[in-house]
Amino acid sequence: MKRCSKCGQLKSVAEFHRQKSTRDGLRGWCKPCVAVYDKDYRAKNRDRLADGKKAYYRTNKKKIRAYKKKYRAANRDKLRVASKKYHESNREKIQTKVGEWQAENVDRVNGYKRKYAEAHRSDKRAYNRAYRETFPDRSAEQQRQYAQANKEKRRVWYNNYRARAIEAAGFATPEQIQARWDYYGGKCYICGAEAEATDHVKPLGKGGAQWPCNQRPICNKCNSMKGAKWPYDFSAEVNGALGRR
Repeated sequence: MKRCSKCGQLKSVAEFHRQKSTRDGLRGWCKPCVAVYDKDYRAKNRDRLADGKKAYYRTNKKKIRAYKKKYRAANRDKLRVASKKYHESNREKIQTKVGEWQAENVDRVNGYKRKYAEAHRSDKRAYNRAYRETFPDRSAEQQRQYAQANKEKRRVWYNNYRARAIEAAGFATPEQIQARWDYYGGKCYICGAEAEATDHVKPLGKGGAQWPCNQRPICNKCNSMKGAKWPYDFSAEVNGALGRR
C-alpha cells in the first residue's frame, strides 16, 4: 500500500505509475491525480504543446515514419480489427467529419478524383463492363434513374460527346448551358414555345462550335424542322413555326 501525496488516500501500489528515480520505484501521485493534472496542463498549454509536436515532427520526420511503418507491419491484424471496431462505433461522426472536410476542400477533392480516375481509367472501364454484363437489368435501371434525375447533365454530356466525336471546337459546362436557358426563359429561341432540347445554332456537322454562344434552347418540333441545315433562314422558320402552332 502507498499513500498518494496529492489526494492523501492510501491506495494499492497498482494505482501508481512506475518511476525509477524514487526510493520505492513509484510516483508520489496516484494515477487518477496524475490524469487530472495532465488534462488540466494540456488545456492550459494547448498551443505550446501543439507547436512542440510540430517542431519535433519536422526534426524527426524520417525517424517517426520508419517507426510507424515498422509498427504497422508488426501489428497489421491488430490495427485492422481496431480500425474496423472504431468505424463501426463512430460511423455517423466520421461521415459528418469527412463531409465537412470535403465541403471545405472541394477543389482538392476534385483534383484527387481526377488524378485517381486518370490513373485507373482502364480498371474502371473493365469493372463497369463486367458489372453491366453480370447485372444487365440492374445496370439498365440505374442508368434510367440517373438519366431522369440528371436530364440537363445528360443532355450536356451527349452534346459534348457528339462534339468530341467530330472534333468540334469549344466546350460547355452544365452551368453555362443553364445560363443560356435562363437567358431565353426556358423557351424555344425560334417559336417561343416551351423548350425541350438544346440546339447548336450552327450544327456541329457544319463546323459549328461547342461554345455556349452557339447553343440555345429549342422545342422538339423546331429542332426536327431545323435539323442540320446551314445556312438557315430563321425568319422564315419563325413564321412557319407560328403557323404550325
